[in-house]
Amino acid sequence: MRLAATIALTLLIAPRVAAETTVTCSSAAGERKVCPAATQGGVTLVKSDGPGACELGRTWGFDEKGVWVSEGCGGEFALEGEKPKKYGRYSPERGFKVADTEHGDLNIRVFTYVRYLNQKGLDPTYTNAFGVTSTVKERQDLQVNKAQVYFFG
Repeated sequence: MRLAATIALTLLIAPRVAAETTVTCSSAAGERKVCPAATQGGVTLVKSDGPGACELGRTWGFDEKGVWVSEGCGGEFALEGEKPKKYGRYSPERGFKVADTEHGDLNIRVFTYVRYLNQKGLDPTYTNAFGVTSTVKERQDLQVNKAQVYFFG
């Protein structure tokens, strides 16, 4: 469990590859515009300056043709380098990619249930149905009820 947490934190705080180029693209309300760009390394919205809100997947996105904007979204977009990083990326359905070689890749995904238990502030004793009084051990802890770690490639 500690190993998975350490790997996850390392990957989250790893520095990103600096953007090589930027492209400016904007659209009017009710219009969709495609700005040609080399997007194979990924695209990041750096600055939004259009009259409409820019929401990834709804009013802006990218494909093999370039960056597209719609509904008044406009801004400056950073184009990542030609080669995407081989490892260290997070994907919601696959987890963290920790290795990617010519022989295969390795992803790690963690699924867990955690429960917070707070018994502070209860009465210090308990009397059961037979009149026997017992002391209550007051607790305040975090319990991991289920943890599944998937390693797959």
